[in-house]
Amino acid sequence: MLTPPLPRRFRPRKKSSPPTPRAARPLPGQHASVVLVTDRQAESPGEPSALPARSISRWRTSYSALLVLGATLLASRAHAGLNVWTSAGPENVVVTALAVDAATAGTVYAGTAGNGVFRSADGGGSWQHASTGLGDTYVSSIVIDSEHPDTLYVASPNRGVFSSTDHGDTWTPANRGLHSQSAHLLAVDARGRVLYVSSNEGVFASIDGAHSWRATSLALPAWSNAWIDCLVVDAAGAVYACFFTAESPEGAWELRRSVDAGDSWDSVVLPIPGGPLAVAMDSDMPGIMHAVLYDASAATYRVCTSGGRGWMPIHGTMPGCDGPCRIYELAVDAAPGGAPDTLYAATANGVYTSTEWTSTWTPLNTGIAGKEVRRVVIDPHDPSVLYAATSSGVYSIRLAQGCAGDCDGDAAVSIAELVAMVDIALGRNSMAACGAADADRNGALVVSEVISAVEHALMGCE
Repeated sequence: MLTPPLPRRFRPRKKSSPPTPRAARPLPGQHASVVLVTDRQAESPGEPSALPARSISRWRTSYSALLVLGATLLASRAHAGLNVWTSAGPENVVVTALAVDAATAGTVYAGTAGNGVFRSADGGGSWQHASTGLGDTYVSSIVIDSEHPDTLYVASPNRGVFSSTDHGDTWTPANRGLHSQSAHLLAVDARGRVLYVSSNEGVFASIDGAHSWRATSLALPAWSNAWIDCLVVDAAGAVYACFFTAESPEGAWELRRSVDAGDSWDSVVLPIPGGPLAVAMDSDMPGIMHAVLYDASAATYRVCTSGGRGWMPIHGTMPGCDGPCRIYELAVDAAPGGAPDTLYAATANGVYTSTEWTSTWTPLNTGIAGKEVRRVVIDPHDPSVLYAATSSGVYSIRLAQGCAGDCDGDAAVSIAELVAMVDIALGRNSMAACGAADADRNGALVVSEVISAVEHALMGCE
């Protein structure tokens, strides 16, 4: 029998100094320029210096105001490249956990390997170290209370659970009732009623905002080779845990489910032996889940979907991430009206995407190719924006089914943008120079995409 790879262990990394906030920068191909024409200039073009003193003062005031407004708008969008992953900071840290505030647009929290928590208020344009009371702690999981979005919880494998009630400005230990200060994964009921944490002893639950914890009936035997690889809550409040113990006859994972806040657990029947390692729930439809399974017979990881009445056919392998390539996490963009959901997989070789009920996975790796991605999060305010947790900080991307060759997103293809595509095709520039050049998002520029861009330059994007 093939032995599946062991899951990652949380090891504190070498401490590093908090990063310097990044300066805002334009999107690929975008130029921060302002053109001003005053009423006087419209009548008789001339230099501003030729204007009366009062007009000059008004011109300067308007110019300054527009510069400030332009800088603000650019900062709010600078993090996300158009169809290309862009580094969004924080600098020089390994990001191990991500959370996006569903109540306040642009607020992102990043948990790190030994550097505590960083917070961004502008979607990754700049970051602040938000770790007072937490210090340089290894953060393995971070969640936001949906009912009280100023309240956050983090888990640390060697310091337990911490809570914050002021958007991460200050943190307080929250370990009362836990058997040890080992905490790995957190999950919160969408209605904010029950908080769950996995530890070396099993799954614990809290109904008072982490002021106290009680052990659920899912316990890990002392000194056993057992662990919990995933912990999620569905829209109806049922909690799921990916449970593995090497003491079992098959030495495989089980998917356990509790509908009574952990008082009892039952096993979910899986379509193949082994797994799961990760589970993602449909946020709108309870019972619809997507699971990462380890297929021992093929020594590979696979994704399958449960439709409430059994499991759908297993998704195909991911090109470039087959065989032993580890899939760490799934994220689901729930489509309205029963339309197929979009799945995103964080893997040891980047990010992949697929549509629900299909068997095809497409790499989404322009700008991030070859990087290990541990987490992928969909922006709840704009599902076209994704964030990825990597060993090189946070990366973000803005997905657009737009116009091939439209590097700056202005719904037109210019000569400069065509030149940029030629430079990419000749190897003189990287795909990051124009993410929109890669219309099919496969990380390569082909002749058909260049032809399509030329057509758009001649006839427009409509």
